[in-house]
Amino acid sequence: LHGNFAPHAAGATGHTKYAPLRTPSRSSPALQNSGTRTGWISGLLCLVRSRRVQRAQQRALDIQSEGNSTSSGIVELPELLQVPSLVTQVIQSFVDECGNSDAVVPITGKRTQVHISGVRSEAFKDYLDQHGHGAAVQGWLNDLWEKLQSIAEKNDGEPSEDIVVLVGAEEMQVPHLDLSPGQIQIVMALTPTTPTLVYDPKAVPSDVDEIAQSLGLDAEAEEFGYFLKSSLVLPVAEVYKHMVPAYSGEFRPGDAVMVKDGIVHAGPECKEHRMVVFMTFSTHSNKSYEIDRQCKLWDWAFIPSVPPMIAYRRLFEMRDVALKNGMDVRPWEYYPRGGASEACELLCTTPGLDEARVEMLVADWRAGDCNSPFTNSSHPTQLLTDLSRWLRGLVE
Repeated sequence: LHGNFAPHAAGATGHTKYAPLRTPSRSSPALQNSGTRTGWISGLLCLVRSRRVQRAQQRALDIQSEGNSTSSGIVELPELLQVPSLVTQVIQSFVDECGNSDAVVPITGKRTQVHISGVRSEAFKDYLDQHGHGAAVQGWLNDLWEKLQSIAEKNDGEPSEDIVVLVGAEEMQVPHLDLSPGQIQIVMALTPTTPTLVYDPKAVPSDVDEIAQSLGLDAEAEEFGYFLKSSLVLPVAEVYKHMVPAYSGEFRPGDAVMVKDGIVHAGPECKEHRMVVFMTFSTHSNKSYEIDRQCKLWDWAFIPSVPPMIAYRRLFEMRDVALKNGMDVRPWEYYPRGGASEACELLCTTPGLDEARVEMLVADWRAGDCNSPFTNSSHPTQLLTDLSRWLRGLVE
């Protein structure tokens, strides 16, 4: 991964850290006119800094993306873009005033997702047209888009037009994978906050054969073998234990982190008001980001080749570990109301089920509408196809 930045000191987590390559501000006149005296001084300092790193910038532009990839697939991007306070103020006022629009969507972890660009962003754009600082914020969005385009191009990728802001973080999200091959995500802070969490790249890799044996699975099975190479099949408590910040040090407004596909990650719990930008680019195809296409810690148990008792154990484990750690994770709410959801709830909450009962409940869970959030499909066959294709491409 190449963030269009010059190499700097490595972060505490072992991720590559880059010093920002500042250029004179290209913000719109509206943003410049609405800025404070502090913002003007910051812009001048950025101009001075850009001259100091001019030679480093040219060197960075000559580096191939592969040469800047880290073994962890995580790149820190400090000071990616200046964030004027009016940007967060306008976004928050939009959430407060237009919370019932299509552009404002509640998602997992008690977050609110605000579409500020691309699909479903019409309401936000209309709001900017009517707001006194709308032109200024739109100018900032243009600068943000240019940053995303630049980074995507350096990585031979295509940026997604869909850019969202995530507001709030009362609960930690369930660790998951995004099921879009080649999709690289960039999370940028708009407020001082906690960075995205990732499965610790320094954790000792687990032995695939040992995992398969402990789960009673065939490590060579096409529909499941590749899954064993991810950390999603590890004990739930172990996965949570090894979730660490993707960014070393303070995650301040304008700081960003880039995370490669195939890395288990989760949004953190943050008691302070949290606001971050979430954007992506793809090195495979220019597909829109779909937040529902996620594979969580229990989704692999849905695969028919997983023995019913193993599926039951995983679902019950997920709920049990969550409750013991003060988290209210409810896997059954990810399925349509009815047989599949009710069966999943019983498997998650009922200890000591006998084998016959488990087989019946797991069958009901798997035979339901199967409209699992991470597949957007109506049949288990599509689920298996999605998983196999993506995981095969990830490890081959």
